[in-house]
Amino acid sequence: MCNNNPYINCDQLKAGDVLLCVMSGELAQQVEDATGSKYSHSAICYSSTEIVHAESRGIKKMSTEILARGSNYIAVFRNPYVWNHPAYVAALQNFLDRAVQNNAQYDVESAEGLMERRADHQLTLLAKLHEHFLNGLEPENPEKLKYICSELIVACFAGVGFIKPDARIVYQCNTFTPADLGKDPTFGFFVGYIKRRHDIQIPNNDEFTKNVTLREIQLAELTA
Repeated sequence: MCNNNPYINCDQLKAGDVLLCVMSGELAQQVEDATGSKYSHSAICYSSTEIVHAESRGIKKMSTEILARGSNYIAVFRNPYVWNHPAYVAALQNFLDRAVQNNAQYDVESAEGLMERRADHQLTLLAKLHEHFLNGLEPENPEKLKYICSELIVACFAGVGFIKPDARIVYQCNTFTPADLGKDPTFGFFVGYIKRRHDIQIPNNDEFTKNVTLREIQLAELTA
């Protein structure tokens, strides 16, 4: 089913929404060259008006409007089965507040080694699961002093307890690219795009133009 490129506004965002950003500039091009995706940045909504993200100056909170103005366009993903619960939202905000207050930084070295680490994780995952279930290998702690942008998002889902300890062996926080987040429904279902300007066109070959939207899923559930 084609979603016909649904567009939303910043005022339709909710706490916990995952934002995948297409940006311009040298760093964005470097990420695209490395990952093969135009989605070079990610952020998570702290509330309906603010986001938190890992960027070059560290872990920062800013308004959703500022992020939107700095992006060509943004793909929005929402997991209502997590963030409709006030306790999870409070836990998310507490997790992000601690990251900001602890002056957590952007992990440049981790960003440079992401694709190699991602490939290694896929090759060693079976061995890690064996060690976890038979020998007690502990998953990584989601609370860190350094993150890359996508790592922070995965850490949020782990830190609030939605990704359980056993699953955290698989969901190793520092092995996800921004685009990976949009391909795993753990992090949400596609809601729509936010565009910086009305004249910006979403390419027909964008990674998410063919996604079934969250609204379509919810309507199907109502009529089932």
